[in-house]
Amino acid sequence: MKTIIIIFGIIILFISLFTCHDGQDDFPVLKGPYLGQKPPGMTPEVFAPGVISTESLGEGGCAFTRDAKLFLFNRRQPPEEHKTIYMTELKDGIWTEPSPAPFNSEYQDWDFHFAPDGRTLYFTSKRPVKEGGEPSQYGHIWKTQMTAAGWTPPDMIGYPVNTADSHSISPSISNGGTLFFFSRKDGGFGERDLYRARLVDGEYAEVENLGEVINTEYAEYDSFVSPDESYLIFSSDRPGGYGEYNDIYVSFRNNDDAWTEPINLGREFRDSGVSCVTLDGKFLFFSTGRTGKDDIYWVDAKIIEELKPEEIK
Repeated sequence: MKTIIIIFGIIILFISLFTCHDGQDDFPVLKGPYLGQKPPGMTPEVFAPGVISTESLGEGGCAFTRDAKLFLFNRRQPPEEHKTIYMTELKDGIWTEPSPAPFNSEYQDWDFHFAPDGRTLYFTSKRPVKEGGEPSQYGHIWKTQMTAAGWTPPDMIGYPVNTADSHSISPSISNGGTLFFFSRKDGGFGERDLYRARLVDGEYAEVENLGEVINTEYAEYDSFVSPDESYLIFSSDRPGGYGEYNDIYVSFRNNDDAWTEPINLGREFRDSGVSCVTLDGKFLFFSTGRTGKDDIYWVDAKIIEELKPEEIK
């Protein structure tokens, strides 16, 4: 009888080993770069359909680490379309099932980008400014760093980037530490404008509006700056777009160190926002709601170079 029990136990063990992976009964086994997905060409495609971009939930804003072994993305879920940052990582050659990132709060956490170092993450949150306080009425910019011991406790960026009376959302960082974001600060050109704050001796200098070439009387938001600040990608609902709501635009730095007139990325980027280029420069990711719910798409980043004006190529 004892022998039978031992044999039965061994059988159960083998069944469990071959039918699940780290408790991920329904999650597919994904191997290789970019969650094992076939790279897209010059036409945007849904990223990891059914795995990251799902039928029942809304996904947006995403980022890979520099080694592309960890992927973060936003997921909207009940109640009230709560925004949470999810993560999946490559462990022992296999991607883990997405789960909430450990630095999330019980409040909204969204719109983020990695700094060029691939470890420091800047994100937006409505968590209380002070521990034990009330949740913030406005979105503020926070940062956390990925270390060998895990993620560091998030710190809120101080004044003048974050203020008590306005939003500061969708941070993006250049090699020199300049922080780009959008805000509804007073004195802008429209409802939402794009701003930057330069890092000087470890402190952020006064916030600068990016000016009337970039900003209009309409809304400009969800900015992403390339590490070398050679181009800026953002969303806008300005007239002349292809979408019902907003389109994605790109502006380049010209030889006079000024921004060029923004160029619409095209019909495939209508009703879209929250974009980023992977730190290896290969792919442009963006979220779009043109199908009725938010999904994450990706496309070959060469599309940006093709839009660059001839005079600055």
